[in-house]
Amino acid sequence: MNAMLPLAVEIAAFAVIYAIASIVTRPLRRRCRTEDVLALGAAGCLRHVVGHMSRALAVLVVTWAASELCGYLKLSGPLAPPEAHIDAWLVFWGLVLLIAFVEGAAAAACRALKRPFPIPDLLRSITRGVLVGAAFLAVLRYQLGINITPVLGASALVTAVVGFALQGVLGNLLAGMSLHIVRAVVPGDWVAIGDLEGEVIETNWRETRLRTIAGHQMVVPNSTVASATIHNMSRPTPLRRHTIPVGAS
Repeated sequence: MNAMLPLAVEIAAFAVIYAIASIVTRPLRRRCRTEDVLALGAAGCLRHVVGHMSRALAVLVVTWAASELCGYLKLSGPLAPPEAHIDAWLVFWGLVLLIAFVEGAAAAACRALKRPFPIPDLLRSITRGVLVGAAFLAVLRYQLGINITPVLGASALVTAVVGFALQGVLGNLLAGMSLHIVRAVVPGDWVAIGDLEGEVIETNWRETRLRTIAGHQMVVPNSTVASATIHNMSRPTPLRRHTIPVGAS
């Protein structure tokens, strides 16, 4: 038997579990992003937190169910995942569940208090990714006993190569992070950026989208927005004073 076959089967099994959990929990995760927590009260807050935790929780439940089913059917052999790998998988998703709980609880509390989340969406996604990556490395090191020093070294090399190849993309990413942190423009603001003027309808990691007074949608790279002079006509108040010369005879 090919020595890599058991590992390939194990990875495929974990991928199927993740896919099932993602598909089952997609409606709940989508709903927690759009639901009005304040209008639903405590039930809405709880549903919002559960929505954030749903995928990780579903992975743990499906993994437990699959393990119980394999034990009941007495499915074992060289292709069965080792117990240590299953335990590491469960520990990893337990840590992801904890991260999701903290994020969901903080987001629900901010919505209930009618306050914006203190961390912008872009930086929030990056922070979540860093924490999940740290959890993965911690499981490799402390649960499986794998030396992660070569992994970190290879990651640094890959990061340097990718960073050099994607300078433009990273420029937009860093500019987007800066715009999100200082909140120079947010959706709903009416702004003039260079020769463009319109309402901000979306900001993401790469670009800022404007809708002009004629209804056209303009996509502006974040690096351009960050280096331009921004005239925000919605801050600090949308009220404006205009001087109109009137001739008299």
